[in-house]
This record gives sequence, structure tokens and C-alpha cells, in this order.
Amino acid sequence: MLKYPPPLDYQLSFLKQWMKLVEDSNQELIEEIYELYTSLISKGLNDDDRNYCYKSYYLGEGDVFVTLKESRHIVSGGTTGLCTWQASMELAEWIAAEQKEAFNNKHILELGSGIGFLGLSVLKLTSPLSYTFTDCNVDVLKLLKNNVDINNIPGVPPIDTFTVVVKFKQKTNQCSCLFVVCYTFLMAGNQIVSTHLDWNSCEQLDFPPVDIVLASDVIYDTELIDPFINVLEKLLRPVSPARVPPVAYVASTIRNEDTYSQFLQKIDGSSLLYKEVKNELAKRIFYYDRRLIVSILEITYNNN
Repeated sequence: MLKYPPPLDYQLSFLKQWMKLVEDSNQELIEEIYELYTSLISKGLNDDDRNYCYKSYYLGEGDVFVTLKESRHIVSGGTTGLCTWQASMELAEWIAAEQKEAFNNKHILELGSGIGFLGLSVLKLTSPLSYTFTDCNVDVLKLLKNNVDINNIPGVPPIDTFTVVVKFKQKTNQCSCLFVVCYTFLMAGNQIVSTHLDWNSCEQLDFPPVDIVLASDVIYDTELIDPFINVLEKLLRPVSPARVPPVAYVASTIRNEDTYSQFLQKIDGSSLLYKEVKNELAKRIFYYDRRLIVSILEITYNNN
């Protein structure tokens, strides 16, 4: 928290309210608080402070936090992917409450990772064998790289480029952390294989078999529905009768009911099956606007 403090205006607002509470209770305020407040006022905002801030999310157990550098604007640089959205928080709450054991020793791939909130939460709460972050926006991936670095996942060295595969230990398991910038770089023996990841025109995905696919807040435009289902069908198709079939968990904030209904209809017309999972055991960990409905679907491949 000291190394990656919250926004300057948040610190000033917090201190101002706290000072008022102390003064209203007729308690004496120590001089150091006044000095801290005046020093923050004199500091002022630079361009980076105006556009970005650090946020630390408590994960509900021990002293486990995810700290992210994220945009202070909903849309920045032509993308909405530079900040954290509600569906990823609700999906993380559900995993923390009901699915931690199920995520252990699994190969997990996330579609539309954004700046890394969901993936970093999973890596800190569970013990996967591998976790693959994917996104198509270069600016988003640069921020994701930064956020992986500052969260100090055990055994992960600082990441210099996106074109390397970083091997690291996650708790007691060997885990590999992959980054996708238009191309996905995967380790195949001693070679690095690049595979283009394009939802709109992916005839074949060269990812290793995955056990779990995650996605959150990716269904906000009807033009994304068909490409997204196309990718899910390829990732969830069983590769071997001896292997447990993969499963996807997709969390969506329902901002437009027509868009979400079209998504469900498209799934019905595909080779996929879905059911809604209830967040019954999840305790509220994160602070966000809960007036909007978030749906979590479990999606599998229909072998019949």
C-alpha cells in the first residue's frame, strides 16, 4: 500500500473526513496528520496521476491483496479494457467461495483478460498448473504486464517482453504465465510457437489443452457474440475420451437484456450447453455497484 498508494485525491478526501471526525469529537489531532495533509496538497497531480491510479483489492482472507494500476476513465485509448469491471469481481467472489479446490492443478485460459484482476485473483487464491492471459489490445497488455510484475506472484521474475514464456512456481505447483499481444507465444518443447488469436477469424487454436476457460464482461456488443462462441467451441471441444472435458465460466453484467438474450440464443444454436450457476455461498468481498445483475454461466461442449 505504501509502495502503490491509492489516488492522491482519495487520500486527501479520506484525511479530510477523518480530521473532521476527530475534531467533531473534541479530540486533539496530532501534528503529523496536518503535516501529511498539507504535504499531499502541495504535491499536486501529474499527468499520470490524472489518467491512472493504483487500486488494491482485498481478497477476503489473510493479508492477500491484488494491486492494480488502472485507468481512471471508463474509456481510454479507444478501449474499455484499462479498468476493472463488475463481472470479474463477482466471478472472483464465486471462485473464492465455491471453486478454489476445483481450480487447483488445472490449466486455465482467460479470454479478454483486461488488466489482470480476475487472473491475478485466481493465481493468489488457488494453485493452477498454468494460467494464460489473453487480450487483443496492446495498451491493455502493457498494463497487464505491469500489474503481474507489481503483484509479486511467487517465483515470477519481472517480465521484459511479451514474446517470452515465463516459467514459475505457484505455491507447490509448476505454473506457466503466458501473455498474448495479437499473437500468443507458447512453449512447445524448446521452441516458441506463435499463434494468431482473432475471435473473428480463428479456424484453429494452437493452445495446449485447457481445463477451464474464464471470461468476464466480454458480451457487451452483439458483433462479439458469434466470434466469442466460435472460440469457445474450439477450446471446449474434448480432445480425448480419457481427459475430463473442459468447462468455461462466463460472467456477464446484464446492461442490455436484448444483447444478453441474443447471446443465450446463439449458444442454443451452437454445439455448446449452458446453465446458470448461483452465487449462493459467496460473501461480498469487493465494493462495486451491485444494482446491476451479473450472470455466471457454466458452459460445456455438447457431445450428443
